[in-house]
Amino acid sequence: MKLNKMNPEQFKQTRKKLNLTQKQLAEELGLQDARHIRYIESGQRELKGVLLKCFEYYCEINQPKQQGE
Repeated sequence: MKLNKMNPEQFKQTRKKLNLTQKQLAEELGLQDARHIRYIESGQRELKGVLLKCFEYYCEINQPKQQGE
């Protein structure tokens, strides 16, 4: 999954599809607190670099199940 063109709202929707709070996602990505996730979702920071790669990997291994699977 390539997420480098993801806008803040798409990032937020992806987090919600993973059924994670901002705090839970921050913990899963090894961040100290949810502040970084809030900044990305509000457009104050870009999702890039190592954080982008970690989020891509997390999404790949935790893809939400589609209904009917």
